[in-house]
Amino acid sequence: LGDIREMEHLIADLLESERMNAGHTTLRRSAVELSGMLQSLIHSEFQDRFAQINLHLPSQPVVREVDEVRVRLVAKNLIENALRYTPPDTAPVEVELEAKPGMVVLRVREHGPGIPKEHLGRVTEPFYRADPARSRSTGGLGLGLYLAKRIAEAHRGSLVIESELGQGTLCTVTIPDFVPAQLP
Repeated sequence: LGDIREMEHLIADLLESERMNAGHTTLRRSAVELSGMLQSLIHSEFQDRFAQINLHLPSQPVVREVDEVRVRLVAKNLIENALRYTPPDTAPVEVELEAKPGMVVLRVREHGPGIPKEHLGRVTEPFYRADPARSRSTGGLGLGLYLAKRIAEAHRGSLVIESELGQGTLCTVTIPDFVPAQLP
């Protein structure tokens, strides 16, 4: 059953990757309460590792016009990566949502080995692996960060990755508030 589920996720990621890459995707924006979405994601997808995640949310609801399925995928991919590279004896993964004027910011920080500077600029390329020796069980396929970047860009936002060897990695997704086009 686990192998079948992993194959389903792989196929879904590959299809989403192709849709995003080919520009054949239309965002399905709706008003989403992002704090609740993150809580739901962590409880449903990471229940067995809940103690390894510190979630920091604003005191007020954060409602934005986003494609909920895709923004949830961004958060899921970033949290999965962070958990994968966080050794058990270090601080938990930090997941923070911040509402700023005109934008929302999602930060995911892990305290693992970090990414060498020579690889940092390429980790969002499809199928790129900073360490080619990594096995499938530890390194994924190299689609998670690529999809996160493409989805952020589709929302007119960005994904910035900062890393220091021995200090961990910080992924910051910024999504500006949606302003519908004005008719002349």
